[in-house]
Amino acid sequence: MAKILVVEDDDNIRSSITDILEDMDHRVETSADGRNALELFGVAEFDLAVLDWNMPGMTGPELCSALRKTGSQCRILMLTGMNREEDKVHGLDSGADDYLTKPFLTSEFQARIRALLRRGANTIEETITLGGVTINSRQRRVLKNGVPVDLKVKEFDLLDFLARNRGTVYSLDALIRYVWSSDEDVSYDAVRQCVTRVRRKLDDDNSESLISTVVGIGYKIN
Repeated sequence: MAKILVVEDDDNIRSSITDILEDMDHRVETSADGRNALELFGVAEFDLAVLDWNMPGMTGPELCSALRKTGSQCRILMLTGMNREEDKVHGLDSGADDYLTKPFLTSEFQARIRALLRRGANTIEETITLGGVTINSRQRRVLKNGVPVDLKVKEFDLLDFLARNRGTVYSLDALIRYVWSSDEDVSYDAVRQCVTRVRRKLDDDNSESLISTVVGIGYKIN
């Protein structure tokens, strides 16, 4: 499961791409404007972005260049109706990782997405086992000693994110950027309470917590 931003000004195409990605079990945010998308990158983190070439506010290549100048390592798939070789070169030179010409087959689009995510820093593991806890990202299912555990949406998202990036400490600000949507008003207390609920459901009384607190910094899973 990855967090993906779709930037496309055509309502029908944006909706169709969103449906495809959600069917692949990814979390999707959308924008119809290049400049608005750049603002979203300022308040949230994404594993991958799907950018249309021609958009109001800022074109796909302009947005791509602006993102790379900020140091963003987000994987980028550029979509365009232009199929000239020089257009493809321009898109890739602006910082895109891949380029797909419209119209495209759903199967090819899905294959491109899978390939880009495999190249990403956070390789998506379908199943992660941590002691007696098993997390299945695709099925959004958690087992503790073989018994299903009922986690709310954000509880699962938080656990899955920390598990996929185990060993890395994340501050409250970082967790809000990665786990919550950019349009959600989330407080530090809400993040702490989410951690507490996950611990209550997964931890054993006589063992260390699955989610470790790093005093003064944040949380991690070892």
